[in-house]
Amino acid sequence: LVGPGVTISNAKFTGAPDAGGTFAGGAASVGMDTGVVLSTGQAVNVRGPNESDGWSDINGTPGDARLDALVDPEVTYDAAILEFDVTPTANTIAIRFVFASDEYPEFVESPYNDVIAIFVNGVNCANYNGRPVSVNSINANVNANLFIDNDTGTRNTEMDGLTVPLDCVASVTPNAPNHVTMVIA
Repeated sequence: LVGPGVTISNAKFTGAPDAGGTFAGGAASVGMDTGVVLSTGQAVNVRGPNESDGWSDINGTPGDARLDALVDPEVTYDAAILEFDVTPTANTIAIRFVFASDEYPEFVESPYNDVIAIFVNGVNCANYNGRPVSVNSINANVNANLFIDNDTGTRNTEMDGLTVPLDCVASVTPNAPNHVTMVIA
């Protein structure tokens, strides 16, 4: 998460203890070499190879009201939340992320969807074509140019589908703390 011109402070994770982690060596699998993993299940289960179409864990945490508002009238479960303050030297920040789910393709166009949001100072910048990033908004039928089908296991991840690396770009106040909340449920 740290790059040139930014300082991170006040990091806080909320969720099941095994729902968050870090990774390295992911360039060939997810298009990013290193990063943070947030999972609705166990972060370790993101590792490949893809051995099951129906891999699922329930981490037992509640959902997130902010995500509930994005998928209304549905509700979310099993939230994993990473919050921190970022003090940038510039007036914009970019957070590169990949959204992956084992709910592909079985739950596309259903009310049961993993969804992610990245709030920067309260505004979600993880949107594409006016919709939050979820199994329903990026898949083989919708925004297909942003979707990678991994149902046959061509990528070294258990996830049946994932996005190409996406950028969340947000306006921020330079040289002051700006609050970032990354949440998946």
